[in-house]
Amino acid sequence: MTWSVAIGFRSLVKGFAKIHSGSGEITAEFSKKRLVCHWTYSRVIGNLESTWTITAFIVVTFRAIQSWNMQTVYEAAGGRDGLLRLASAWHTRVLEDEVVSHAFSHGYHPQHTERLAAYWAEALGGPTTYSDQYGDETSVVRTHSGNGLHEEMDQRAIACFDQALEDVGLARDERLRRVLHDYFAWATTTTMSRYHRSAEDVPDGLHIPKWSWDGRTG
Repeated sequence: MTWSVAIGFRSLVKGFAKIHSGSGEITAEFSKKRLVCHWTYSRVIGNLESTWTITAFIVVTFRAIQSWNMQTVYEAAGGRDGLLRLASAWHTRVLEDEVVSHAFSHGYHPQHTERLAAYWAEALGGPTTYSDQYGDETSVVRTHSGNGLHEEMDQRAIACFDQALEDVGLARDERLRRVLHDYFAWATTTTMSRYHRSAEDVPDGLHIPKWSWDGRTG
């Protein structure tokens, strides 16, 4: 990204040099969180050579530098295998919880853990495997709807998730732990609880919400 900015500056000044029948040399460096681009421009007029130096200062914030080099949350969590371990640990935890386990008392899909991991992966910046193979957000939300209010169950499910993060070692990175917790807590208490009266209230065509280091993105 840094050099793409410099290249854009280079294209601009080379165009200027071409128009004015001159030549130039571009250099770029970082200085005090700024990308500093220097252009030394020379033009011969008669027997005299004139030289100018144009400098562009482009402010580069720490957050911008982070975003250029940042892994997705999916990648930071260990990709498919990391989220599969997390889904398995969470599933184990909820089945052991006397309240949350009621949600699974009527049985569950034999590939529940794999599907859950694929859903999280897509939400956290990974491949669209869930939407491609299993269904859309509408189908997921309908599965969790029409069961009345269950705030205690939601909070205990979130607690199980936090414990699962510890179980698989993802809680050691505080920033990663926080963003994963925030995502799961948001999804549990909003999209998965919004249509508590009836699954028929869930609209068609919903897409899996996306979550990044800065929260919901779409």
